[in-house]
Amino acid sequence: MPTRSEVLFPDRPEYGAMTASDTPVPPLTWNVVRSWLEASRYFWVVTCRPDGRPHARPVWGIWLEPRFYFTTSPDTLMARNIAAAGHGAVHPESAVDVVIIEGPIRGAGGRVPAEARAAYESKYGVRTDPRDRGMPFYLLETERAIAWNARDPRASAARWTFRG
Repeated sequence: MPTRSEVLFPDRPEYGAMTASDTPVPPLTWNVVRSWLEASRYFWVVTCRPDGRPHARPVWGIWLEPRFYFTTSPDTLMARNIAAAGHGAVHPESAVDVVIIEGPIRGAGGRVPAEARAAYESKYGVRTDPRDRGMPFYLLETERAIAWNARDPRASAARWTFRG
């Protein structure tokens, strides 16, 4: 289980409850955040080009704590960025139930757990072969995560640190 800590949002009205009638959102638990990662269908992977410019791209992926598995062609800019820098961030498409995970990203090679391949096939209807060099699996090894609910980010926000 990752270690939880508080996130400090600026003390401004923009970071509080969206309206006065909104019910305050309690601080998030890891179980809630995990469910967002498991249920999401689309994710954005953010990497950096060698010159430091960011690159974001949507992918399909599977959360198997503490790793996020996804596929992409080794010919993509994202794969070249991963090879050059080896770090990135991933977040599901939601801008309301927000979770951002960060950590090193690497090619998984043929070492993709059967559970990840089965979950990927169940979720997307696509059977993958971990040895397929044309569409290999990559994985992000989560070091930290930050999450909040946009209805009340200041009250709900939390950070988690993963220990290897």
